[in-house]
Amino acid sequence: MIYDEDIKKITIQQFYKCCDNIAALFCEKYNFNQWTWDWPGNEIRGKFGDGYYYVDLQTMIYCIEQENVISKKDFLDWYNYCIDAKMVNIQAPNLRNWLTGNPNKMKEEMNSLIYQSVNLA
Repeated sequence: MIYDEDIKKITIQQFYKCCDNIAALFCEKYNFNQWTWDWPGNEIRGKFGDGYYYVDLQTMIYCIEQENVISKKDFLDWYNYCIDAKMVNIQAPNLRNWLTGNPNKMKEEMNSLIYQSVNLA
């Protein structure tokens, strides 16, 4: 492929449009108001969010690809787990690993870690 400024511009514009379409599909699937969401700092392909929830492009794609497998409750449980993990300074699993693991056991372990961190402070 020969490097061409016009091809570069068109390719990048198409990529941005695809990212916006993925974000719209994600919001539609989980009934989020896509008009309150945006790409912070206009960094398309980074995190997409509404000021409370922020989701990376790969997670949105995974959720869309899984069709009816990942409920909004499953998604939010994983999302909240990730926030808790950050609070106690542990690595959070990606959504795929969360769903293939044992989410209830992970939540119990997280609650124990949070309890310990609060009582140690």
